[in-house]
Formats: sequence, structure tokens, C-alpha cells
Amino acid sequence: MSHNIILWGLLLVSLGARGLEATGRVVWGQETTLSTAVSGMVVAVPVAVGDRVEEGAVLVRLDQRAFNARLAAAGTHVERARQAFEEAGRELERTEELYDRTLLADHDLQLARIAHGAAEAELRTAEARHVERRLDLEYSVVRAPFAGRVVERHIHPGMAVVNTHVAIPLVTLASLHPHTVEATVSGEWVTAVAPGREVSLVMGEEHREGRVVSLVPEPSPRGPAVPQYVLRVTLEGKGSPESYAGQVVRILAP
Repeated sequence: MSHNIILWGLLLVSLGARGLEATGRVVWGQETTLSTAVSGMVVAVPVAVGDRVEEGAVLVRLDQRAFNARLAAAGTHVERARQAFEEAGRELERTEELYDRTLLADHDLQLARIAHGAAEAELRTAEARHVERRLDLEYSVVRAPFAGRVVERHIHPGMAVVNTHVAIPLVTLASLHPHTVEATVSGEWVTAVAPGREVSLVMGEEHREGRVVSLVPEPSPRGPAVPQYVLRVTLEGKGSPESYAGQVVRILAP
């Protein structure tokens, strides 16, 4: 064991002497702030910051009584529109039969066809509204789109969610893996690393391998004459990446 530690120390000294070094932090692999497309009163937020949740877990629930009432009304509208459409169809059949027997004029047949088309359009509109109301009911419950950990909770029971022009943030969820190390680096790194390139990571006394995901420019507080970049590196190898979130990491590139 001591022999391996000595070898690692020699390697790091060597890398630091002739390579590049940057300090970054481990961030969540994916962080998503969730909202909903509907407005309503919050009745339950069954999660707290730090909770680990599975995919599909309920994060926020709005009062569903109004959504259920609107869905029931939309269902009734669909049933009435269907009955009207079926009756218009029967009326069109009778009109066509009388027309074939030369008992009705072209105008009568045309009116029956127009009425049938209007009834069909009304049915399709009612069915679409019913789908919208069903989706509204589904959106009244916000569920985790992936397994992760709650990192922020922006809402509490009793608060009103009014989504008119901008969706109100409800809960921020972070995926458990993969984790990424982010660091701000100088322009020297542009020629030293590229996406897919392996680098060495030092996390306290632990040494890990990482792979460069991206190196993109960002505005520098010292102006365009001193460019800087955001370096993103994935953690590789065994271990519990969840426990590394927020940890300071040294990034070493030869």
C-alpha cells in the first residue's frame, strides 16, 4: 500500500511539474428545475431537500377537485356531442334515401351534409378538450422524471401556483450519476486537452481518472485579452459518485 502511495505521489509531482493543474468542484450530472403547465393550490409537497427519490415519485400535488370537475364536464360534453353526431348521421342517411327517390331537392341534401359535418367537428372539438382536461389533471401532480436527489424546494403547501406567462419553479431535482467536475481554466488548456482526453483527478487522498467532456469559452472578468474556459470532466471508475457532490478536486493534465 505504501509503495503505491509513493508511486502516486511521484506521479502527481511529475504531472504538476510539467503539466497543467486546475481546481474544480464536483457537480451533479443533471440538475432539473421542475414546474407544471397548470395553476392551482399546493396541497402537498411530500419531499424535503436532501431526499432521495425514485423515478415517478410524487414531488408536488395540487388540489385536484377543480381538475376532476372540469374533466367530468368535458366527458359529458363528449357524450352529448357523440349523440348529436350519431343523430346527424341518421338524418343524413334518411335525407340521402329521400333524395335518391327524388323526394328532396339538392339543397335539402346539402343542408343535411353540412349539419353532419358540423356535428362531427363539434365531436372532435369536445374530444380534444377532454384530452386537455385529462392532461391538466395529470399535470396537477408533479412526479420525478428520473431517480435523483431533491436539491431545492421552491414551494410549500398552501401556496398558489399561477402559471400564466412564466412557469413557477417547484422542485429542483439532481440525478445521482454520472457526476461531473467543473473548473474555470485559462487558455493554456485549449491545446493541452480535448473532449475524450483522459486526465487525473485528486480528491483529498483519493486518486481517480476522468475524461474531458467539454472545454467551452466563457466571459472573463479581465476582458477578452485574458480568455478563460469552463472545463467539464466526468468521474470514472468505481465508487459512490453521489458522495462527491460539492467536493473540491484537483485536475491534472500532462
